[in-house]
Amino acid sequence: MALDAVLSWLHALSVFGVGALLFAELLLLQPTLVRAAAQWLYKIDLAYFGAGIAAVVTGMLRAAYGIKGWSFYAQNPLFHAKISLFLTMGVVSIWPTIIFLRWGRALRRDQTYMIAPKDRRSVRRWVVSELLLFLLIPLLAAMMARGMKV
Repeated sequence: MALDAVLSWLHALSVFGVGALLFAELLLLQPTLVRAAAQWLYKIDLAYFGAGIAAVVTGMLRAAYGIKGWSFYAQNPLFHAKISLFLTMGVVSIWPTIIFLRWGRALRRDQTYMIAPKDRRSVRRWVVSELLLFLLIPLLAAMMARGMKV
């Protein structure tokens, strides 16, 4: 029982971290994107990746060693939907990560480098897409916790 509570707590913290870091990226991608904010984006994106890995690991540990057990999750279509959404978020996040790394390199090389507004808008749309996918995951989790099935 205690292990399940600790795993649940760690999983919730990591999922909240994913959401918070993704929201931080969105906030930094404002129309008035400044050099300092752009330099932070790849660092925040790296932390976002770490929080995502932590969410997967703690989620799998919870499924394997938690009270409900793996059989509850393995046969639950909502669980599969949650995993699919999370994987889709991972795929969608590839492009912003590439851009953040590119911006970081350019900013270190050239002190006068300016990020084009159209590039910022494009990446912002990708981050918004990730956030919209992310918002569905807790809904599916709540449905699953209440025994609902699709």
